[in-house]
Amino acid sequence: TGQDVAICADLLGITASTARGYLKRIYSKTDTSRQAELVHLLLNLPPVGPIGSGV
Repeated sequence: TGQDVAICADLLGITASTARGYLKRIYSKTDTSRQAELVHLLLNLPPVGPIGSGV
C-alpha cells in the first residue's frame, strides 16, 4: 500500500515519491505491474549459488 511505500522509503532515507518511481521502473523492467506479479516472478527464478561458486 502507499503507507508501506512511505515506511520503506523512510527506512531507506528517500522520499515516498522516489520509492514509487523506483517501483515503477522495476515493474517496467520486469514486465510486471503489481507487487504480487513481481514477487511471483522473483520466487520462480532459478537458484543462484554462492558468489564465486560458478553456479
